[in-house]
Amino acid sequence: SLLFNFFCLGVSAPAAMDSFGLEVSGASGPSLQAANDFYVSFLGYAQFSSWKLVVDAATQHQDVPMLTLLASCYFGLSGQAALAKEAVEKVECVAPREAAY
Repeated sequence: SLLFNFFCLGVSAPAAMDSFGLEVSGASGPSLQAANDFYVSFLGYAQFSSWKLVVDAATQHQDVPMLTLLASCYFGLSGQAALAKEAVEKVECVAPREAAY
């Protein structure tokens, strides 16, 4: 899929799937759970502080670009634009936009 090609880190095994069926390259059980927990917190209108758990997960699992993008979402929504931009740029270094086309 396009998402897999965009986020592919050269992993030869098929990517793991999150709770929405999106392929998440480099993900393992704990990192997939962190992404799924963020989705539940975000979509369930949980307290904003619970969304921050994805930042810790992105730090622990730096080989999972999806977690970094979700952390960027948290930063952007919490008014931390510089950190959001930094996180997006970090992912762009790993998976340049040209890879998606």
